[in-house]
Amino acid sequence: MKEEMKEEITKKNREIKWRSLNNYFGFILLITLITGYFYFNRDYTPKKILIKNISIKENKESKLYIYYPEKGELLNEEITVNEKFGTDFIVRDTIKNVVLKLEKLNKIPQLEFGNKVDYFILKDQIYIDVPEVMFGKVNSPRDELLLIYSFINSLTNIKGINSVRFLIDNVDVEKIKYSNLIKNYTYKRNI
Repeated sequence: MKEEMKEEITKKNREIKWRSLNNYFGFILLITLITGYFYFNRDYTPKKILIKNISIKENKESKLYIYYPEKGELLNEEITVNEKFGTDFIVRDTIKNVVLKLEKLNKIPQLEFGNKVDYFILKDQIYIDVPEVMFGKVNSPRDELLLIYSFINSLTNIKGINSVRFLIDNVDVEKIKYSNLIKNYTYKRNI
């Protein structure tokens, strides 16, 4: 009898364990179904809609002048630049046009890859970094001054730029051949 009772108690304990295990898994399944329902039936539309106003600039073109030395004086040529892309684009385009004009007139050597003109702008001043080889064809102080002012006058007629400072190969040098470069240059028509 004792053995039968033990067996019956063991059987009941197993049944209780299975029932409690089934209840546990049933509870987990119920929670999973409920959370799945709420997850997949939620409203995906945001409560607040953030709108960023993007102003699209029209293609506004400006006329600028690039300066270049010719027969001992500084002449200018009108170019058209697109203001849509901002001051950085205008500066880059102006420098490119000045360099191309000077190369075409044989005032500077052809700039090869790695010898490029860089710049950075601080407030109303532009620092222009030119390679030293650019001054290779300069034969007199006047030639050097005209070459320098071809950049200065071209860049200072851009809105927001009032002065130019020269760097030679990333260094603030006193002079290349003749002119003092450690100063801020401003527009000067009669040189």
